[in-house]
Amino acid sequence: MADLHTIVICKADVGYSVTVTPPVPGFDFDANYPDLRKAATFARGVRRYRDFPIVDQTGEGADV
Repeated sequence: MADLHTIVICKADVGYSVTVTPPVPGFDFDANYPDLRKAATFARGVRRYRDFPIVDQTGEGADV
């Protein structure tokens, strides 16, 4: 059975963090952004590229 990957957007110490869990061997999809709009844009790009679902843990209703 294949691992089920998820893109997670959450608040970070400074700004917002986007991570893919579990990690994808050979790809580093994890990134930090100063604002939610940029984090959500990156997450949508990863979703289009890899078809992973997005989980918004910010509580701010990211448009994903």
